[in-house]
Amino acid sequence: MTAKLINNNTETLADFLRPSEAVRGRWMVLARIGCGGFGQVFSATDLLSGGGVAIKAEAHHSPFPQLYNEAIFLRELQASRGQHGHPYVPRFHHFGHWDGVSYMVTELCGPNMRMLKKATRGDVFSAFASFWLLKQMLLAVRSIHDFGYLHRDVKPANFVIGAPQNYGRRFYIIDFGLVKRERRRDERSSTRSRFKGTLRYASLGAQRSDAPLRSDDLWSVFYITVENICGQLPWRSLAAKHAVDSSKTSCHNSAFANICYPGYRTVPRVLQRLFSYLSSGNFDSDRDYAKIVELVDEEIASLGVDERSTLLDWEVPFAHAAADVAGFSKTPQVPSLHNNRVECVREGSTGRRCGCPEAMDYIEEAKRFRFNSSTTVPLLEWFYDLGVRNLVVNCVGVATNLSVLFVGLSARNVGAKQKMPTLCMTLSNLTASMAPFALNVFYLALFNAGQEANFIVCNVFRKLGHHAQLTGIWSVLVVAIDRYFALCSKRDLSRRLLAFFFLLPYLYVAVIVVVEMHVRTTAFDFICGATLEGPFWMTNLTLFVWTVAALAATVLSVLVLRFVWGYSARYHNTSLRRDLRHEKRVAVAVFLQAFLPVLVSVPLLITLVFNYNGIGHLLPLWFTWGSNVSMFAYFALNPLITAAFVRYYRDVLRGLLCAWRRPKTVVSRVEAATTSARRTDDSPGGRF
Repeated sequence: MTAKLINNNTETLADFLRPSEAVRGRWMVLARIGCGGFGQVFSATDLLSGGGVAIKAEAHHSPFPQLYNEAIFLRELQASRGQHGHPYVPRFHHFGHWDGVSYMVTELCGPNMRMLKKATRGDVFSAFASFWLLKQMLLAVRSIHDFGYLHRDVKPANFVIGAPQNYGRRFYIIDFGLVKRERRRDERSSTRSRFKGTLRYASLGAQRSDAPLRSDDLWSVFYITVENICGQLPWRSLAAKHAVDSSKTSCHNSAFANICYPGYRTVPRVLQRLFSYLSSGNFDSDRDYAKIVELVDEEIASLGVDERSTLLDWEVPFAHAAADVAGFSKTPQVPSLHNNRVECVREGSTGRRCGCPEAMDYIEEAKRFRFNSSTTVPLLEWFYDLGVRNLVVNCVGVATNLSVLFVGLSARNVGAKQKMPTLCMTLSNLTASMAPFALNVFYLALFNAGQEANFIVCNVFRKLGHHAQLTGIWSVLVVAIDRYFALCSKRDLSRRLLAFFFLLPYLYVAVIVVVEMHVRTTAFDFICGATLEGPFWMTNLTLFVWTVAALAATVLSVLVLRFVWGYSARYHNTSLRRDLRHEKRVAVAVFLQAFLPVLVSVPLLITLVFNYNGIGHLLPLWFTWGSNVSMFAYFALNPLITAAFVRYYRDVLRGLLCAWRRPKTVVSRVEAATTSARRTDDSPGGRF
């Protein structure tokens, strides 16, 4: 795979999306307008609104998946700004999956800074354009820092101007695949992490894998500005990391002006001050940003131009003379974007990466820190905030289940055969709460260590936590089936069969995890839910099974309740009525523990269906919040219900879970009474 300069009439190959293709029936793809290390960007038309949008596509099995994390960041950022959106970040519309790729729909922007610079004569911007861009870059980066994040990949290709209809004075920062939450000084770890970003524009601290700081992004802004004015950086032709490090160090330790400005008369005062601020290592306060922006305004004013009325280089309709770099000419230059358009051409059919020139630095660096597995887990810090909330909820569930287990097993006059049902019943709920608890502890430990982990290990924990939640509702379903067939049906199920049915979800979880660990083929990826390829129901198998089990348990518990209430009104035997009250409490417990998962799974299924059909953006924010609240309520209340009804569960499951030792089934008084009634009662109310 190589990157080539091709003309407009050259046909491109191996696009993730095809022209005239309607993604989810809404966004009509027009043409590819750019590509990155492992993704492509397309222009498209929104068939609903008629406006232009940009679609960023990435392969499902990309070696460095970043699009999902970028979509999460953009959605959070946009939600914090309300309807007006962010002034320096394109508006986010939708994220989903389509035809083997992940895609994200955002506001359509104009060309990036790298393209604008390449289109100028001499590959340099005028002084006014350079300082205007410096000011906009500072404001854009500051807005990300104020939100509490670090960009970590600041480079010319990640700054774009607005769309053609309003691009003149709109400026955006894009590509948040490597964004990282900023830590306070007392939280910063001394543990080194692997370098990420673009080597040419990375700071020495980031290049040496130090803890990320705001100044790292600003060093990149400084290098970009020097390149905009001078045309190139001293280490532009260097590829080795140690050589670039040595060149940057020599520039920092000597007179920077003599190296980056050979033969020039003066160095702009704003660059001198910015270099001094960044070298001191104390550029963290809002006051520092304001000082630099004020110096930029003074530098623009010293040029004798009006910032609002003077045309920028890409706004001039005709080409002018090349800039006089030594004298910082005010003459703007025209870009010729139609000449030598950069495109990406695939050679062969393997892989999903692109080879655009602006992506080559990233690809080369990616090869240096690639992990042993084919994929890595990016941005574990995205799970941090949500992980803390989940951790609190899971702690409640784990503590409650452990207390239930202790009380149930330590009760007096409880034999071994009675302890076994208590152990198994609480084990189901304990697994459903303990697996997410362990998952959150694992992720939070990695986040606090400032490191990333092997994808397979993390994925096993994620799958285990996801699938183990099925065991809780499954045990409730077994109780519902047992009581329905014992009381309401003419056929009694084998106790051994029910016991095996009770243990079935544990076998299911074990098989799924083993498959995920040892069989990483396409045939099993969608079964494990790793991708959204294949049938929709298959890719969300666990959620569908969970929902069906909850609905079935709810229906069976309602039938048992109606049956028990009918018999309670017709029979007045004291001992039988006592047993009927016991059965009624069991049915109520089953109903409560089955209906809560229904409240959780139905919103999740609605969300999945909307996202699958490409209309997930139509779901309001309150719906998402409500879904999350119902899920947290389920994890908190479910073990409490188990605690309230554990004695009744134990009595019901005693015969079921001890069936492996017992040659015969012990039938309770209510079962015997209802069985006898079914044989003698000819009325339709005798059996429900």
